[in-house]
Amino acid sequence: MPILRAALRGGRVARTAALIAALLPLAVPGVVHGVGALGLYARLPASWLDESILRSTLVLATRFLPLLLVAGWLALRRVRPEQEQAAALLGAGPLRRALTVWGPQAAPGLGAGALLVLVFALRELDAVVLIDNRILPMTLYSKIHFNRLADEANLLFLCLLYVVGPALLALGLLGWARRGRDRGP
Repeated sequence: MPILRAALRGGRVARTAALIAALLPLAVPGVVHGVGALGLYARLPASWLDESILRSTLVLATRFLPLLLVAGWLALRRVRPEQEQAAALLGAGPLRRALTVWGPQAAPGLGAGALLVLVFALRELDAVVLIDNRILPMTLYSKIHFNRLADEANLLFLCLLYVVGPALLALGLLGWARRGRDRGP
């Protein structure tokens, strides 16, 4: 969030840095991204990173950073600079301004961006297949390919619910917001 705010309110250098950070992960294929992360993790001395889901989470977070940056940038555009300047003149520090001025106004856009990143991360397989093959799509493929039991159908329904759940939540939030706008002030 501070990077986005600096890119939106900052000068040419901040905008260029945010643009590079946003476009770089899109230019790299998922498998190359995963191999690069694997090389980075091989050099880290942290043994707790080997058996955790944190490695896959970090790969997916860096892979879909552009989507979250765009959603955050669009959400922060709603906040007028005059509101932030007024809070600063009243003595609010950066954290207080974030919590009271631009944080609540940007929260719906950031929530929508987080849901979008979650949906895209759930379908991304090539970036994390080399990092950790215990992810849900690989487990489903292995179970269905090598077994023909009822547990695989249950796993498939769980995966479907896991992917469709955030989409249904987003549709519900959009309907709720539309219903609120139709009522008027």
